[in-house]
Amino acid sequence: MLSTLSTRDPVSADPLISVVMPVRDEAAAILPLIAEIHRAFTMPDILAGGYEIIAVDDGSSDGSDRLLAAAALADPRLVAIAHDRGRGQSAAMTTGFRAARGRVIATLDADGQNDPADLARLIRRWMIEAGGPARGVMVAGHRRGRADGAWRKLVSRVANGIRSRVLQDGTPDSGCGLRVIARDDLLALPLFDHAHRFMPSLVTAAGGRVVSVEVTDRRRRGGRSKYRTLTRALQGIVDLAGVAWLQHRLRPLDPIGCALAMPAPSAMPAPSAMPALSAGPAGFALQKPSAAAGPAASRAAISSGEAAA
Repeated sequence: MLSTLSTRDPVSADPLISVVMPVRDEAAAILPLIAEIHRAFTMPDILAGGYEIIAVDDGSSDGSDRLLAAAALADPRLVAIAHDRGRGQSAAMTTGFRAARGRVIATLDADGQNDPADLARLIRRWMIEAGGPARGVMVAGHRRGRADGAWRKLVSRVANGIRSRVLQDGTPDSGCGLRVIARDDLLALPLFDHAHRFMPSLVTAAGGRVVSVEVTDRRRRGGRSKYRTLTRALQGIVDLAGVAWLQHRLRPLDPIGCALAMPAPSAMPAPSAMPALSAGPAGFALQKPSAAAGPAASRAAISSGEAAA
């Protein structure tokens, strides 16, 4: 069961960018982080397309859900969604992806370790990369100067090395929460429990490409990590085997993405003037915006998707 609070205008134009954050017991960090996102997204090319922030609370017990609900009533760019119980980070992210109205999905963690200024840089890089080869592209963060303790950094380095060797996805840091990808490309990927750890591998397996950009890593503002190192390692072994199997079975008829030439960031048109992506039997195809197809149709599709889930 989901509960959603938002003051956004249901008939306004859909934003270009949807920022999706999974939240679990981050009461000390979440509101300052939202304020940081607003400050980082003051660049003209982002403001021209518009953006929304979708925060999905995954069964918090520290009042994070109540803080988000109150904030959403005062912030028209914020959408607060709450799971009735903890369902996992991947489930929270999937809920956010389905609720998103933007054509571009940007993700970050809610603990304050990801810098929203870096996310803005990744969005600009995605705009440039999406204007290149006619293939789906994800821009992902690569954390340098990790703020974690020595043991956790060692485990992360070993895990990334094993994952890279097995999956050969060419991604130096699959655990960074900072990612930018077209919503249609993202929803074309197989989504499952712990899928968020393997997004770059899934993108390359589906015929897309991943561009890694160095980002900063900050200390947590509060709360604690939701994962124990040993538990995460054991789960990771099982997940790694499953994703390796999936890589060899995932053979799309067409690569994700399409020949969508993105204009330069300084010349980004309004979202209503941009061509839309539609899924067909042979992959994704371009279609011109239709006056008859508005936000109501988009919301109906989201609602039916949630019902099916």
